[in-house]
Formats: sequence, C-alpha cells, structure tokens
Amino acid sequence: MICLLQPLYKKTEKQINFAKAASSSCFPAKHSLKPSEIISNHILNGVMTIVMGVVTMVRMTRTMPKGLTNATLYSSIYSDSDSNSPRETISNEDYIIMMKRMNELEEKVIILSTRSTTMPPEKEEMLNNSLQRIDMLKQELSTTIKTLEDALVREEELVAFIEEEEEEDYNML
Repeated sequence: MICLLQPLYKKTEKQINFAKAASSSCFPAKHSLKPSEIISNHILNGVMTIVMGVVTMVRMTRTMPKGLTNATLYSSIYSDSDSNSPRETISNEDYIIMMKRMNELEEKVIILSTRSTTMPPEKEEMLNNSLQRIDMLKQELSTTIKTLEDALVREEELVAFIEEEEEEDYNML
C-alpha cells in the first residue's frame, strides 16, 4: 500500500507555507472592493431584478386568455372513449351562438357582482314587520293549542262522568 501523505520532514518549506495560508483563510478580505463598486453592484442587481420581473410578467400574460371566451380557444377536447370513434363536430353557427350566450352570461355576472349587497330600507322594514307578524301568529297558535288541549281534557272528564252515571242508572234498574 502506497502512502499518499508525506511526512512533515520531507515537505519543502514552500509547501508548508502554502498549507498554512490555505488553512487560515480561504476567502478574500471583507472589503476587497471599493465602496463605490459595492454600491454600483447593489444598484445593478436591483435594476436587473426589476427588469427580469417585468419581462417575465409580460411573457406570462401574453399567453393568458383575456376572458372566458378566449379560454375556449386555448382549450382542447379530451374524450374517454376510443380514439377511433368519430367525434361530434360543432358547426360554426352553433359555436357563434354559444359564444354569444357566453358573452351575455359574462355580462350578467359582471352586473350582478357590481350590485350592492345591502337591502333597501323599505324592504328591510317590510321584512321586520313580517317577522313580527309571524311571532304574533305563533303566540296565538300556541294559546289556541293550549285551549284545545284543555277542552279535550274536559271532554274526556265529561265522557267519563257520563259513563259513570249510565252505569249507576243501569245498576239501579
């Protein structure tokens, strides 16, 4: 086996000095650049970052569809059936009609999304009045139910009393 490490006494002084220099610090001094070069490097890095960001955004948005109608131009049709089976084709007239309907729907969605979500005060007042009326009707219904239950109990008592009277009359005869 050949030893790759030479003993220290066989190394030359030049090799020892190089090893000491390499082990002490292998990085250049902290302020090896002039202050004006440091500032210009930071400015250059910032400008390049901004330029690359703008270029990337322009290239990304150039290929994006403008709306839902243009999205159909970029879409493709995939079918789960056999590739040999004939595909249904859409005529140009049907496609134009469909695109017009999609535009109308988009406009309606935009109109609905811009509407305010607050209720007009007149309708809110009507709703509150209706809710109060519903509460009153619930109370009236509960009192009516209670009255009917009391009447049913009295009726059962009267039926029981009448049956007792009839049994007494029958037993007396």
